[in-house]
Amino acid sequence: MKSQKEISSLDLKFLIEELKFLVDSRIDKIYQDGRNLRIRLYARGFGEFELYASTGRFHLTSYRRVTENPTNFAMFLRKRLRNKRIKSISQRSFDRIVEIATDEYKLILELFHKGNFILTDLNYNIIMPYEIQRWSDRTIAPREKYVFPVTNSFREDFKEFKRTVYASPREIVGLLAQIGFGGKYAEEILLLSGIDKNKAAQSLAMEEAEKIFENIEKLLQREIKPKIILENEQIIDAVPFDIKMYENFEKKEMKSFNEAVDLFFSEKDINKIKAVEEKTAVAVDMKKQRMLEQQEKSIEKWGEESKAVKEKADLIYKNYGLVENILKTIMRTRETRSWDEIKRNIENEDSPEANAIKELREHEGIVVVELGGKDVELDITKTVDENAAELYEKAKKMKSKREKAKKIMEKTKEKIIVAEKPLIPKIPEKRTRKKWYEKYRYFWTSDDFLVVAGKDAETNEQLIKRNTQPEDIVLHADIQGAPFTVVKAKNDPRSKQARKITPVAVREAAEFAAAYSKAWQIGLGNIDVYWIRPEQVKKVPGLPKGSFQIQGDRNYLKKTQLRLAVGVAPEKKLLMIAPVQAVNEKCKYFLTLKPGDEPATELAKKVKDALIFKAISEAEKETIKKIPLDLIQNSIPAGKGSFVG
Repeated sequence: MKSQKEISSLDLKFLIEELKFLVDSRIDKIYQDGRNLRIRLYARGFGEFELYASTGRFHLTSYRRVTENPTNFAMFLRKRLRNKRIKSISQRSFDRIVEIATDEYKLILELFHKGNFILTDLNYNIIMPYEIQRWSDRTIAPREKYVFPVTNSFREDFKEFKRTVYASPREIVGLLAQIGFGGKYAEEILLLSGIDKNKAAQSLAMEEAEKIFENIEKLLQREIKPKIILENEQIIDAVPFDIKMYENFEKKEMKSFNEAVDLFFSEKDINKIKAVEEKTAVAVDMKKQRMLEQQEKSIEKWGEESKAVKEKADLIYKNYGLVENILKTIMRTRETRSWDEIKRNIENEDSPEANAIKELREHEGIVVVELGGKDVELDITKTVDENAAELYEKAKKMKSKREKAKKIMEKTKEKIIVAEKPLIPKIPEKRTRKKWYEKYRYFWTSDDFLVVAGKDAETNEQLIKRNTQPEDIVLHADIQGAPFTVVKAKNDPRSKQARKITPVAVREAAEFAAAYSKAWQIGLGNIDVYWIRPEQVKKVPGLPKGSFQIQGDRNYLKKTQLRLAVGVAPEKKLLMIAPVQAVNEKCKYFLTLKPGDEPATELAKKVKDALIFKAISEAEKETIKKIPLDLIQNSIPAGKGSFVG
């Protein structure tokens, strides 16, 4: 089974719908490699995303690509589009053309044929294309008017559709593929219509044309249930919903159609670079093996030389008297005689000292003596102890070099071991960038709403200004010295509609706001908390960072208890510090804390020990033991507290 290698106009329609949340996002960096364009975006309240556009491709991507120095065209786009906000993302008619508009420019992405990227002003005057192209009916070049190509795309009007069908000499499956549905959806439409795909379009009966048009409309309105299609454990396609072509294939559900398309195309990218990496792996491995051999020789060399030098130092001490006599005699004789006379005396004299001397290198100040069958060089200007100490120091340095060489060799071995594992290309690396809310305090309520709170004046300011939307709810404890706390109506940026925030979520968020207020520090048992709408929170001149003016009525949750639970779900490797009900819903074991005077350092250790004690299996106990103490300690309000009960 060969999957469709490019997205169809129908795929693009569904992708554009999912990406509507990017409207008002800010354009950051732009990268371009040939006909591949990547646009980094920051969506307020949702975080950073990367849009990938290429021939037959358009989707957000979660996989890192190798980022080279930006090209001239990428720099040209950056200069004009960086920090601009996207006003709209749209598909041109039913064509594979995407238009991204800002206040000043339009970036047109042609995804068909070879593909092209064109920057125009708001009146479609071309400022710069990636590639200058000329046809009989239009020209893509600077200072030309951009003209959309005339295509035979699907029109959502039966009269137009009928005119297209009866004017075509093609088979009906080819015509449907040509007008934007691609092969697989063309076949799906005809299977649903019960019409032979090889039938000539012009020979269709009127009721058959009506049936096809009816099923096209149904296809366009079908509920999105995205999946990737697998064959022999390989991803062969991505679809927005089930189609008959793949009814007997293995499928895997995905959170969004964009995620399915990203995974499908990214796996293809991975396979492209695997061949290159595998080809070079052998050469790299041989180089590392040679390096390892050289390092082993160095270790052996430094070890042998260190041992030999130390042995010579030992021999000096073993022959202390003999060495001392040789050095003293040479220095005393040198006061009255020449070096030539000294050498003749050594040759003619039959004494232990003279017999031990093998060579006298007067210009270097060295005498070579034989000690225990080994030649030892001595500095005639130094004492016995100084000569021995010098050799011991030399042996010590050689030993140090040997140890360093051993460490380097271990690192080389580690690299070889890593290289022998299955290749992991750079492309499939999932982004490890933190979620936007991870720089704040946060938790998920028992009914799965995200609650986020500021940690200090700086994050309070950022939370309200950057990460709060009109549909959210804002809470604040009724005391000076408390964080703003926000219940998010949208957890997934791809969600089209906000969820209705529940009373349960508001109550749990109120407990969170109370716990991290000054009320915990001064030891109160409860405090009033109020909630408001984002439009009631105003920044007025003169207020310090992190402070806002609240306008209008406040909705109070009276006498909100100051309680926090610390819980773990070992099977999920989850540690959670949040209101009791939320922790109880998501964690297997938990303990409850209240204001108190026990320091967080001691309390955190007791909490961890108690959770380990609660765990039933040894595996669970081991998982809890691995939790860093500072994760618990840093989440205890005001740096102190106590157990409830």
